[in-house]
Amino acid sequence: MHYVNFRAPLIRTIRIPMSNFNISGFGNLEKNVQEDWITVNRIEYRVYRVKQTIRRSRLLPGNRETGRPFLPEDKKYDVYLSYSEEGYPWVRGHLLSHIDERETEENNVTVFGTYKIYCSDRDSHHGKSELENMWENIELSRVAVVVLSSSYTQKHLHTVELEHLLYSKDISVIQDIVIIMIEKLKFKQIPTVLHHQIKHDKFLRWEADETKEKKFYGDLIRYLK
Repeated sequence: MHYVNFRAPLIRTIRIPMSNFNISGFGNLEKNVQEDWITVNRIEYRVYRVKQTIRRSRLLPGNRETGRPFLPEDKKYDVYLSYSEEGYPWVRGHLLSHIDERETEENNVTVFGTYKIYCSDRDSHHGKSELENMWENIELSRVAVVVLSSSYTQKHLHTVELEHLLYSKDISVIQDIVIIMIEKLKFKQIPTVLHHQIKHDKFLRWEADETKEKKFYGDLIRYLK
């Protein structure tokens, strides 16, 4: 029997016998499968948010006037990085190599950065799902840095990730969200939830110019303090 594979976002590949559907409806079936899994992930995410709110209200003291818990001090990372797969080379070459606390070798010179950074390609727990790694390490981080590129919103995980970052800032789990735009983007390419921040010029723009790079790193360090 012939099979066709569908990639269900974040979960697994589903194998469906070709005999189960008319080939002319292939496009619609694939779209429906993806939409169903996106819905499942969003439900799972919202259930997680409710559970974490309840847990945090029990374990952490909070401000009675605002209802917000105080920021816990047992953070593992200074920075949680959110970026697309295509943006990782820029992250590795321009962030990790400059501000990461880990010891690195560049041009035969040992470099020590300043900040402990969570980078999913390097620090994620391989026994956990992408969602679990995301939730847990956002809570272990003090500040989030979102690296915006044209490919950022192409993966549905980043939409959920960004939503959780904004929620985490709102309840004071993280202190701030720093936006870095590493390429010129049309306004429609920018996630809707960031439109206000972008309109008011509350972001850093990366430009490959020696003078502008120096200012970029100075501004970034100031935001991370």
